[in-house]
Amino acid sequence: MQEARNLGASMGGIVTREEVIDFYASVFGRQPASETVIENYLVDTRSVRDLTRKIAHSQELRRSILDDWRTPVYEYEGALYLDLSLDEKLKRDCFFFHHAQVFTMFKRDRIDLILSGELRLFRHEQRGRVLSIVLSRSNEARREGELSLLFKFNEFTIYTFSFSIVPGYAVGLDDERTLLLSRIQGVRATGHLVREATKALKEVAPPAALLAALSGVAKAFGLQHIVGVCATNQLCYREELKSLFNKTYDQFFACVGARGPLDGRFYLDAPVPEKPLRLVKQGHKLRTKAKQKLKANVSESVFGAVQAALDCRFLERVAKTDAAREKSQELEKENAELGANNALLAAEMARLKEEREKLVNACAQLDARVNYLMEENNRVHTTLAAIKRKLNAVLAIPPIHRRLALQFPVALFNRVIERQEVVRLMQAGFDAQFYLNKHGDVRANGICPVLHYVRHGRREQRAVDFAVGPRGTELYPSPTKG
Repeated sequence: MQEARNLGASMGGIVTREEVIDFYASVFGRQPASETVIENYLVDTRSVRDLTRKIAHSQELRRSILDDWRTPVYEYEGALYLDLSLDEKLKRDCFFFHHAQVFTMFKRDRIDLILSGELRLFRHEQRGRVLSIVLSRSNEARREGELSLLFKFNEFTIYTFSFSIVPGYAVGLDDERTLLLSRIQGVRATGHLVREATKALKEVAPPAALLAALSGVAKAFGLQHIVGVCATNQLCYREELKSLFNKTYDQFFACVGARGPLDGRFYLDAPVPEKPLRLVKQGHKLRTKAKQKLKANVSESVFGAVQAALDCRFLERVAKTDAAREKSQELEKENAELGANNALLAAEMARLKEEREKLVNACAQLDARVNYLMEENNRVHTTLAAIKRKLNAVLAIPPIHRRLALQFPVALFNRVIERQEVVRLMQAGFDAQFYLNKHGDVRANGICPVLHYVRHGRREQRAVDFAVGPRGTELYPSPTKG
């Protein structure tokens, strides 16, 4: 950014004594008469723009312009000039600013040529017809524009564009200077020549060719905009000719893509952009492409001719201005790219933040799942331990009963074993009366004595008695008598 500021300062041209001398010489064609003149132009002059304005408003330039251009003061003072919306101050500023710019920009011999004759900018020959565009001083209707682009058919003028170089502030722009197109007019009784010229220029009408030429002039001057005066702001506007004026000015500016009307003016970028081919209807693209190529040739021819007529010091200033503008545009483009990148980074950061939140939620869900699986694992271990205990219990059963234990559920198997043991004990002569007398809790609970013995008594080593010696003592432990 500091580099841009430095470049902008150099473009503005912090004025030195040498620059004042060179600028003065280019405008008046002579050196300053004294040091006082130089000092007067250096006071409160911070840029080349300030110097231009100061010289444009100087009495010395007024005398020089009025003498050299043979222009009476009444051309702008107290009379209509360029645009109906201009007040007296703006008219005066535009008048002297234009002449100061002309004296600054053009070589002295080219100024004399424009004053007394014509500066040829474009020439096209076809089948004996010579079409040309020339730049000259406006000899007629000068109040509607100080300079004119003339479209000629065999050296006969058939169409005119008149314009002036005015300060940007006079037409609502921030530019230092711009072109004010204030007159578009054809010559009476030349309609057939206009049609022939249009045919010879591949259907490019003289007004379109002159606009292309004006675009080349603006490019050579280093200007960014062309401003057109709308129909109702024309000096010669009449209500009874409203439709004709609208067609000549407003409709023409609208057709070439001008912005407006805004405050009675139309605004065009310079060079004038062409309509993109993608917006052209099918079947018309080849013809449109040929017309655009011809207008580009006109603009380039005019640009080259005007540039050759310009003073080298002015061209250097234009080159510096163009370089500064390009640098500024590059910086703006870089800033736009940085802004776009910042927006992308912000969007990416938002996306990463969202992804992080998703990951945090996923981790929380994963932790919950791990806890659940750990609980399930504990339950499985508990179940396995219970199964292992039951398996050990099964393994503790005498071998003769293991097959049954493995084939039947444990509860069913236990009931079968209990029944078999009850039957064996009864067959062995289990003395139930003795068991009840010996163990009062069994009698009190009303439990079957032999079943109580099978389920609890043997494990508790309670005393029992048999009326007959038990059979299968190899399978049962010997009962204990009380």
